[in-house]
Amino acid sequence: MRRQIRIGTDSFEKLIEGGYFYVDKTLFIKELLENMGDATLITRPRRFGKSLNMKMLRCFFDVCRDNRHLFEGLKIMEHEDIVEKHMGKYPVIFMTLKDVEGNTFKDSIEAISDLISELYEQHQHIIEQEGFGKANRDRFMLFQSWKADENMLKSSLKFLMRCLHNYYGKKVVVLIDEYDAPINHALVEGYYKEMIKFMRGFLGGAFKSNDLLEFGVLNKNP
Repeated sequence: MRRQIRIGTDSFEKLIEGGYFYVDKTLFIKELLENMGDATLITRPRRFGKSLNMKMLRCFFDVCRDNRHLFEGLKIMEHEDIVEKHMGKYPVIFMTLKDVEGNTFKDSIEAISDLISELYEQHQHIIEQEGFGKANRDRFMLFQSWKADENMLKSSLKFLMRCLHNYYGKKVVVLIDEYDAPINHALVEGYYKEMIKFMRGFLGGAFKSNDLLEFGVLNKNP
């Protein structure tokens, strides 16, 4: 049966489960693991499949998902050592910043706060663990409820990484799609210095000298 081409989707799950045409790029997982640093930066033009690859990585590594069926018949499954050691083994933080396009710095911070709230909601189950502690729970709920201010938001990724590490006993994989979108838009709108200062704290806390990080992948448009 001839497969349909699904135009305009960056959902790995939708392409595979829907039986749509998919160019097998799963050996990127092998290449990533063999050349792994703390953070890998991918720069490719728009419509090059960057977001699709990032979602493929999330499906492969995420401990919260049983996604083996999505990869059956794909090239990565020929590498049993990689599948056995890495598939479904890590807590994963995935977020995309591509739609953070506020006309002011305040608007963009509010948009990032919304994304952080959604991210914390995805992982809300971890606060029910015994010994999580009231102070940690209160801080977790602050991030989830859109009430964190700019300075607190800078620590939001690193705090979530610590919570996930404590819950799963595993280091964390962090995937940030189009991390440069807020910076590029800030340059156009005239609040570049404020945004670059914020992003240094926000991403730097997650990626720089962080023992909780297994590895990270960021992508951007060149």
